[in-house]
Amino acid sequence: MCTRFPQRVYHGYGAVPPILIRMLLYIENRYLFETPSPYQNPAIEWKRQGKSIIDAAIALIDPDHHVVGGSTLATQIEKFRHSPDGITMGACEKLRQIVSASLRAYQWGEWTVDARRRIVLDYINAIPLAAAPGYGEVIGMGDGLWAWYGLDFETVNRLLWGMEKGVSDPYVCEQTGRAVKSALSLFL
Repeated sequence: MCTRFPQRVYHGYGAVPPILIRMLLYIENRYLFETPSPYQNPAIEWKRQGKSIIDAAIALIDPDHHVVGGSTLATQIEKFRHSPDGITMGACEKLRQIVSASLRAYQWGEWTVDARRRIVLDYINAIPLAAAPGYGEVIGMGDGLWAWYGLDFETVNRLLWGMEKGVSDPYVCEQTGRAVKSALSLFL
């Protein structure tokens, strides 16, 4: 089976297990929902952007210096959807991604809470996860769990939602741990 579109997706933000959202935000965009303003631009995180610019300047002097990316989830989505090979080829391309992500966030008005939820949902459903033998291009968490780990999407979601209520059965705990570990590895 070779497909370009994900087969296993979340149909709304509320369908995504909270542990997936927490893991994703911790890794990629910690402050997306921690802003006091419902009007915050999700395409720009000033501290992160500033650190990235400083790191890039240091790297000009010290080529061994590691440059941390400044992309938010919103700009990453623009990058993997619209940049050749999903790679940012310079400052102008990065600016285009930020502007595009900003316009997309504000297209329905200045209140961006729903746009930020949509960004999380879109990222989870559309993250590119390479190609798997016998499967083809893998897009999104649901297809990634299936193609890379042989895990059933519905079962994983049941386990992850059950985790929110607390689990005492050792077998269920083990299966839940496997599901969390697999999902986390796909985000990394």
